[in-house]
Amino acid sequence: MECLPGLVLGFQISLLLCFLFFAAFNYTYALASLRPAQVPRKKHSGKTVAIVIVSYNENYVLPDTIKHCDTLTYANKLIVLSDDSDDVEIVAHLRRLAKSRGCVCNNDGTDAEIWESDGFVYFHRPTNAGFKGGNLRQVASYLHRRGIEFIYLLDADWHPQRDAIERALEALEVDPRIAFVQTKRLTFEDNILLFQTYVALSEEGCYYVDFEGRQALDHPILFSGCCTLLRLDAVESVGGFAFGHLTEDLDVTNRLWIAGLKGVYCGDIINHGEVPFSYDDFRRQQERWACGTARCLRDYFWPLIRCPHLTWIQKLAAIRQNAYFATSVLTTAAVLQGMATVCWLILGRGTFEVEYYL
Repeated sequence: MECLPGLVLGFQISLLLCFLFFAAFNYTYALASLRPAQVPRKKHSGKTVAIVIVSYNENYVLPDTIKHCDTLTYANKLIVLSDDSDDVEIVAHLRRLAKSRGCVCNNDGTDAEIWESDGFVYFHRPTNAGFKGGNLRQVASYLHRRGIEFIYLLDADWHPQRDAIERALEALEVDPRIAFVQTKRLTFEDNILLFQTYVALSEEGCYYVDFEGRQALDHPILFSGCCTLLRLDAVESVGGFAFGHLTEDLDVTNRLWIAGLKGVYCGDIINHGEVPFSYDDFRRQQERWACGTARCLRDYFWPLIRCPHLTWIQKLAAIRQNAYFATSVLTTAAVLQGMATVCWLILGRGTFEVEYYL
């Protein structure tokens, strides 16, 4: 029992140090974001860019997203609807949509159903095997066979600004070590629920503060899953999108960092989209992200520490990204530990251990 005060105090100090680790980066990025970095750009090559819209049993939001992609000003674009729907009515509706855009069926020997025209492709997998990572892995292989080097990745409900492709490509082609350009994601401004407003405050803070600070300090930039322009050859060089990973974006980002490649954040390119409508939707999203990032932390902690392409501060920034959801565990531990400590202080009042601890 004599060592109990030391154990309690040691645990408290350990928790405090963990919170200080995250707080140090949060405040550093907040200060750095006050003077956003100017991203170098050059005239783009004009090469074909595939705008890949990933969907799964989406129906109502897709027409607006596709219509918005039609208005993008980049001339050499190909809109690819990469769909995993298993709802027969939605699949039939999307087939009719493809036919209305002049597409003809060409399955090219794969198990995917492919409808193609000059400016539009409907790519349908029969199952959602491998989740979003499985979808992207298969559509990336298809685009590679077509000789397409770049994709601008969108979820089904995100709308990029009209000149997003050319502006992102101008930043991507400056340096062959740049594997992707992450752009800003904001919530639709009209007709959103009060709960969505609260969620948006949290998510948009990442783009106004966290990403801006990282770019200003040359810290590793995260590919956040959509509204991103990527080099397909860079992604393929590190093994491609992971089949079945719950956070395929962070997984491929880690492998790009370890390979000496990097991302750029362009806060002046804006996309508008949706955030979860209810707490249940939000909780499921956060659980999925928490499980995926925990797997990434386990898989990439030591490879990132040993990576020769990152400085020590960049390594710590990368670890902080992979441990992002550990703050929830730490908060729970702090609350439980605090409650236990208070109970111990009350029940053990006047004992040597409590007096020594105080």
